[in-house]
Amino acid sequence: ISERAKDLPDGYHGQVVKMVHKLIIENTFGNNITDPEHVKAVFNAHNANVIDKASADRLLIYELGSGWEPLCQWLDVPVPDEPYPRSNSQEEFWGAVSG
Repeated sequence: ISERAKDLPDGYHGQVVKMVHKLIIENTFGNNITDPEHVKAVFNAHNANVIDKASADRLLIYELGSGWEPLCQWLDVPVPDEPYPRSNSQEEFWGAVSG
């Protein structure tokens, strides 16, 4: 575990934070999350790998903000009468992470 993760809190919440740190920051981004070009390259490489490996008939590439229509068409279900949910804003994310 990296030096940064050693200073995180103990207990369940702290263990979850340490796990996320290990899986995402260390293993996925190689401890380099401050370089936007590196982060974008890792993200794009991951997406390209998923597209390459997944069967086209089992993969929906959904663009954020597209609403219900592409998802419902993909699932062959009617579009709900309610607005498409919008959650996990930056404020909600940090509120949940900070415990």
